[in-house]
Order: sequence, then structure tokens, then C-alpha cells
Amino acid sequence: MLSQFNSIFQLLGPTVIVPIIIFIVAICLKVNFKTAFQCGLYAGVGLTGFTWIIAAFTPIVTKVIQQMVSSLGVHLPIVDIGWQAGSLASFGSPVGLSFFIGGFVLELILFAIGVTKIFMPSNLWNNFGFMIWGTMAYFVTHNFWLSIGLCVFILLSDLVIGEMQADRWSRYFGIDNTTVCSAQNIENAVPAILLDPLWNLIGLNKLHVTPEYFRKRLGIFGEPTFL
Repeated sequence: MLSQFNSIFQLLGPTVIVPIIIFIVAICLKVNFKTAFQCGLYAGVGLTGFTWIIAAFTPIVTKVIQQMVSSLGVHLPIVDIGWQAGSLASFGSPVGLSFFIGGFVLELILFAIGVTKIFMPSNLWNNFGFMIWGTMAYFVTHNFWLSIGLCVFILLSDLVIGEMQADRWSRYFGIDNTTVCSAQNIENAVPAILLDPLWNLIGLNKLHVTPEYFRKRLGIFGEPTFL
């Protein structure tokens, strides 16, 4: 079953799989067909555009890095492969595929029985953030259940932190009942929570440095497209 699922994923790719997943989850949440279809379609368009941008800039950045290494003699043997390659590695491993399916079921159960208020399956694609850690653990230890346990531990930790920041998150962005639980994004919340009293003590909480502030102060130079 896992090999068949992996074959389907490799054949269709994330730009097709993710919209399908979003469409199915939306239908399960009783969103009307048109809106659910549009949500999936927009996700596919966004992922396609993002992939094109990465593909266009990677050769340029690679040449610059090679020139830097040649000129400065910098030796950096470790490469950040990015989320695209990381997600493919996750879905291509037995641990990753097992957690993608088993983790989805676990997330549904945790929400259904009231352990968490966060409906994690709405962020199903970002399960690769848990899966990549399990994949690396399996590569090092060759212990399947230990690697699955690591995925579950990170999932539960992210759910706890996600609930801790939910109120502030939803107030800041003006969207009720929302938070973020992606493994690659949630880690910022830990130092933020711990250091918040310090920032307040030195008065940083009185500063209002927002995107709107930069647009007002810098004009066209503060626009996202210019940056």
C-alpha cells in the first residue's frame, strides 16, 4: 500500500496532491463544492508559481555561491535542500508515508475526542515537517517505531504550542479561531514566549513596527514587491 501511495505521489507531485487534499478536507468540513474547488485550485496555482520561481533563481544563486567559495575559500559542505526536496524525501521513506497516513488518523482522533482544539488535518501537507525528522531518525537509527514516535512527539509538541499562541495569533491577523502549527514555523513561538517579558521590560512592546509602518515611512521602497 505504501509503495503504491508513493508511486501516485511521485507521479502527480505536490502541485496536484495538495489541491486534492485541500478539496477533500474542505468537502468534509461541509464547504460548498465551488468554494472547495477554488481553494484547491488556488493552492495548485500558488505551488506551481512558487516552484517556477525557485527553479528560476536556483541556478543563479548556485553560480554566486560557487564564485564565493572560489574567491574566499569558504568550505561549507552542508547544503539546505529546501522544502521541495525535503518533502520528496519524506514521502519517499517508509516512516514518512506511514506517518502521513497514521498521523492523519491520529490528528482526527485528537480533535474528535477534544484533546486539542486545533484541526490539524486542515494543514495536512505540512505534515512533511514531522515526517522529515522521522525520516532522518530512521536513516540514522534504522528503528521504525522510534522514528514514528519522534514524529508523534513533535506533532503533540506543536499542537501544545499552537494552542498557547492561538489567541495572540488570531488577534494579530484579525482572523478568529486560527493559529499556526507547521513544524517549520512554530519553533519561533518558544523563544518569543520566553523572551516576551524581557522585550516588555525594555519597552519594545511600545513600538509599532508593522508592514504598514514601513510602507508609510519608506513609500515605494517599503512595498513587498520592491523588497
